[in-house]
Amino acid sequence: MKKLLFIAILSVFSTTVAWAQDADTTMTTPISHWSIGLKGGTNYFRSAPAPATRFERMHFILGGSVEYSITPLVGIGVELLNNPYGGDINNTTTLEASTFDVVPYLSVNLSNLLSPYRDGFWKKVNIYSETGFGGGFYNYSVNNNPETNSFTLMAKTGINAEYNISKHWALGLEGQYRYYDHSNMAGSTLPKGYSEALTATLGLRFKFGAAKKPHARNISMWNYNPKPTPGVSTEAAKCCADLNDRVTSVEKSKNEVDSQLKDLKDQLN
Repeated sequence: MKKLLFIAILSVFSTTVAWAQDADTTMTTPISHWSIGLKGGTNYFRSAPAPATRFERMHFILGGSVEYSITPLVGIGVELLNNPYGGDINNTTTLEASTFDVVPYLSVNLSNLLSPYRDGFWKKVNIYSETGFGGGFYNYSVNNNPETNSFTLMAKTGINAEYNISKHWALGLEGQYRYYDHSNMAGSTLPKGYSEALTATLGLRFKFGAAKKPHARNISMWNYNPKPTPGVSTEAAKCCADLNDRVTSVEKSKNEVDSQLKDLKDQLN
C-alpha cells in the first residue's frame, strides 16, 4: 500500500510539472485566491483490535480546509479532520478512540489539466486531486481506562468533485484514502505495519473575493490565460497596402510602355 500511495503522489506531481512546462505561464486575468470549506461524512477505519462488525468500524467525521488557489490549475491548503474509530470489540471490551489530523496538501484541478477549454455546464464542474502529508494526534481508551495519547505521521490522497452553484459557493463530494504510520493506534499492532482509513464526505466551500474578481476555482485555464489567435497587425496591413499600391503603379507604367512600343512599331511599319 505504501508503494501504491507513493506512485499516486508521484503521478500527480509529474503530470502537473509536465503540463506546466508546456503551458504559457504569463498571467493575463486578475483573480481571487482564498477559499474555506466545511465537510462531513463517514469513515471506515482499520485498527487493532477491530470492532466486531464492519458497521461499527464506520463513524461520523467532521472537518474543514483553508486553501489558496495559486492558479486555476494548482493550489495549496491545510485540512483539519476529526476522524473517530473504535466500538464494541466483543461482549466485554469497548474501544473509544479518535485522531485529529492536520494535513498540508497540494490540490490539482484535473478538469483544467485535461480539458482547459470547457464551457457551459462542464465549466461549473471541477474535479480536484488532493495529496498531502501531515500528522495525526490520536487517543484511545479501552473499557474507560485512562486515555493513551500519541502522534503519528500520515499521508492522504483523494478525489474531490465540486459544482459551482454561484460565484461564492460550491458543493463538493470527496473520497480519500488515509495512511497512518503507526500500526498500534488502538493498543494492539496490525500485522501490515500501519493503520489506514477510507473517508467519504459532502462539503460546502465559500470563495472569498469572487464578487470583485473571478475566483481561481470558477474559471478554466483558457479564460485565465487565453492563447493568442492568428491575426494581421496594423503595421502589416499598412505595409501590404503600400505594396499593393506600388504593384498597381508598376502595372500601369508597364501598360503605358507597351502602348508606346505598339505605336512606334506601327510607325516603323
